[in-house]
Amino acid sequence: MNRSYWLDIATGKIRFGPDRAWVRRELEDHILDRMEAEEARGLTGWEAEKAAVAAMGDPAPLAEELGRLHRPYWGWLWRLSQWALGILLAWAVIAGAGYLRSWWDSPVPADLPTLPEAVEVREISTGTRTSRLLESWEVEGSVDLGNYRFTVPLAYLREITYAGPEDVPAQYELVLCLRASSWRFWEPINRGQYMVLSHEASDSGGVRYGRWEAGLFSQETHRSYFCVTYEDGPFASWFEIFLDLPSEEVPDWVDIPIGYGTECLRVNLKEEVVTP
Repeated sequence: MNRSYWLDIATGKIRFGPDRAWVRRELEDHILDRMEAEEARGLTGWEAEKAAVAAMGDPAPLAEELGRLHRPYWGWLWRLSQWALGILLAWAVIAGAGYLRSWWDSPVPADLPTLPEAVEVREISTGTRTSRLLESWEVEGSVDLGNYRFTVPLAYLREITYAGPEDVPAQYELVLCLRASSWRFWEPINRGQYMVLSHEASDSGGVRYGRWEAGLFSQETHRSYFCVTYEDGPFASWFEIFLDLPSEEVPDWVDIPIGYGTECLRVNLKEEVVTP
């Protein structure tokens, strides 16, 4: 009995085609290995094949056992699951590519924090409000807090004056623009302003800053601050923080608590770097 005929009988009871082809390859590899060993002993190719096939035994009982093990419905179920998975992955790739393309092609939102003009004048109900840019910083570095990476791409100081029937003293406002980013799409960034406002900030001069509410604190010991948030695509958010300074003198650094714990980042304006 030659190799091909023996393999036809041994795999003839396997009705699922892919299984039959795979089992046939495995059995043929065994025969070829044994043939190689027989040829190494000095047999001719024909003699080696005959000896190797004989060593494999009667193919008929093997065919019955292989037919029992390789039921066709298991094979078809496995194949259908592969097709379903392939279709699902293809759909995910197409949908994901479309989403990323639309996000990539979409313009940058116009309301993201930017450096204001040197002088901005606006008419209000009680007169004229003038904002003058006094100083700006591009703070280097980043800080990892929780699942987010924070940077401070922009900070600036401005003076705000009012011209009207009432004499209002000049106000000084320090603006810190924090950008939080994360690639953990399964843990979206919390874009709520109370990520910042639920805590009290402080600076190198000992001034403390809290959310402004009537009767919440005394202006003699505290100053107010506020936060506005912006969405910057699916993986980033901005926290624009406004601190009401007691004078035009800028502190060396400001500590901003983040999140629901006690972690904070330090915006060092003197060295223009952000640190934990």
